[in-house]
Amino acid sequence: MAAQAAISDTSMEIVVSAATFQEVGTHIRQRRITLEMPEFTAAVRSDGFHIHLVNEHVAGQAGILNWSCVNPWDRVIAATANDLGIPVISSNPEFDDVVAKRIW
Repeated sequence: MAAQAAISDTSMEIVVSAATFQEVGTHIRQRRITLEMPEFTAAVRSDGFHIHLVNEHVAGQAGILNWSCVNPWDRVIAATANDLGIPVISSNPEFDDVVAKRIW
């Protein structure tokens, strides 16, 4: 799987949007994944991933992004990827409409 290979590649810096924490929290609350938030946070930090905070530029870009997606957090993730010029690691093919590259 390309996503697993990308995450395992130690020569790449992996950036996690702060919006991802909200998305994961929602999945935990809905019991779509069996993970606790402290576990997820610890895993992200221990693997050396860089957490990219949402700033006014990314938030603004997410709002004006010409994309039919109504999920505000997916919009922030896409805007973060576009701002940093990096691919999105996601199974969601909708990202293909607005980011330069999606890995899955």
